[in-house]
Amino acid sequence: MVAAVLVLIGAGAFLIGPPPDNGPSTSAEALEASEAESIMVEDPVHERPFDVSVWEPTGENRRDELVVISHGFSADRTVHATLAQGLVAEGYTVAAPTHPDIAGLESGNPGLDPFVLRPRHLSLTIDAMSETTEFDSITLVGHSLGGYSALRMVGADPVVGDGFTDYCDNTTDALLCSGQIEERISAEGVGTDFSDPRVDRIVLLAPGYGPFFDSDALDVDVPVLVIGASDDSELPGDQVSALATRMPNDSQSETVNGGHYVFMRPCTDEEASSVGEICEDADGVDRAAVGEQVLELITDFADA
Repeated sequence: MVAAVLVLIGAGAFLIGPPPDNGPSTSAEALEASEAESIMVEDPVHERPFDVSVWEPTGENRRDELVVISHGFSADRTVHATLAQGLVAEGYTVAAPTHPDIAGLESGNPGLDPFVLRPRHLSLTIDAMSETTEFDSITLVGHSLGGYSALRMVGADPVVGDGFTDYCDNTTDALLCSGQIEERISAEGVGTDFSDPRVDRIVLLAPGYGPFFDSDALDVDVPVLVIGASDDSELPGDQVSALATRMPNDSQSETVNGGHYVFMRPCTDEEASSVGEICEDADGVDRAAVGEQVLELITDFADA
């Protein structure tokens, strides 16, 4: 998670944000610290490969179970490395792509808009991981925009309707209610089936764009775990808890202590000095401890 990446994620940019001149990159230091191997996966639509970090378990606890992690807008494949390492210790194989969100937005190509590109890249990641291993189950974990992507992967279709209008009438949300996202979702997302039947369950970490999904849209056929943050100022209007209440009755909902970025790995000293907002947690919030709690919630959910 280099400083450039963190700047892009800040100030609500994980939701929309103006596309900067240059997209984020992943530093060699971050990759080394992630303890992952790297593969490149071809995207026939984008006509350029994208990077995926892969963590493979070893030893007797290895399971034939895959977890794919989808990061928030403009982040990269290393930002959930601590979670990935914990999952690997439990025997899961983990894959985390870097979604080229910025390049997609800058292209002006509707097929490369993150709303469209991300589900395709998640399916392509599953394709690549399944070439050598037949997995017994596949869990998709998504943070922020990654949560939206995970919902699309199990058939949830956004609705730009009365529920969203009511949300904007009663909530101060300059990003979601600016009209830009509504136009993008209407143009690129509504009515398009991005579902992948290979996904057995999803975990949503502080999922973004919740007001676009009504109860009918959320009537999905796979188990869902929603984990919100207790002090998530990036997602106003209690939209995460509201989303959880619209999920099917057999879905699960939990809340951890912290803000929107508490689900990301702890920052290095260099990162913390460069961009405070992403790296700083409120008094009494231990990001490492929250990470352990999230890991336990996910493994218990996957094992159920």
